[in-house]
Amino acid sequence: MGIEESLDIGKSSVSVSASNIFRIADLGCSVGPNTFTAMDNIIQSIKHKNQIQAQAQAQAKVSTLPEFQVFFNDHFTNDFNTLFDTLPSDLPYFPAVVPGSFHQRLFPKASLNFVYSSYAIHGLSKFSKDMDSFLEARAEEMAPGGLMAHVLPGRPDGTLPTKFSLGPFFYHLEASLVDMANEGLLSESKLDSFNLPMYSPSPEELHKIVTKHGCFSILKIKHSSQKSAKLFTMEECRAGFEKVIETCFGCEIVEQVFDRYTKKIAGKPLLTADDGLSINLSELLKFKVSNLTDAESFNSL
Repeated sequence: MGIEESLDIGKSSVSVSASNIFRIADLGCSVGPNTFTAMDNIIQSIKHKNQIQAQAQAQAKVSTLPEFQVFFNDHFTNDFNTLFDTLPSDLPYFPAVVPGSFHQRLFPKASLNFVYSSYAIHGLSKFSKDMDSFLEARAEEMAPGGLMAHVLPGRPDGTLPTKFSLGPFFYHLEASLVDMANEGLLSESKLDSFNLPMYSPSPEELHKIVTKHGCFSILKIKHSSQKSAKLFTMEECRAGFEKVIETCFGCEIVEQVFDRYTKKIAGKPLLTADDGLSINLSELLKFKVSNLTDAESFNSL
């Protein structure tokens, strides 16, 4: 996504705290292991860029790397025990959990150097309004020149949302709920009103929302097609949608819903482009230093 070339370690464009700590947050981390791979890739990019800058400046020795702290964020219902049970050994960072909704503030002012989110911010009920709230919260939390990288489902410019969606991923979850309604285990009227707030924006839509907000520079927006994709595991599906299901149908059916889902996806093949898969959108943003007051900029250095 162009992360390495966008970093400027040791300068104010990506500043670290006085204690030399580089703070990264994964918003919507789920239960792993994808989050661990992403964090490792980000940190390796920072280390490599640090080495290149030191050589370019003809320093006698490589400048001191910051220490890394990684915050794993997801809903309160996320299985953080599973996440930490599978945490790799010999981590190059200090891990911490920050549960809660990323639609609002989660971190202190100007405290984050890098924010990452993969297949999480599409779960917004009113995409334009909710995305603006997401950006507003992050604008409070980002250090001067901090970077924010998103990967989310999308659709090509000029196409309808119904043509490219996440619908194929949730067929088996829907089938589990329908079966339970047919068996009288949950209300059909509640099933009819049930809605998963998913949206696949186009690159043009993303560009307009970010530009209108004004606190972030767009470094890159690109898209790629998906030839195939795995179904969500039970853990991934539950991490993202347990709260939504519980709110609509009640907590007493949750275990049975995901037990049925597990059985339905067992042995199922990969989804393909013929299933109407969304495209992958990648977005890299940079927080504008000019958005902070002089005092805030000084305190975050």
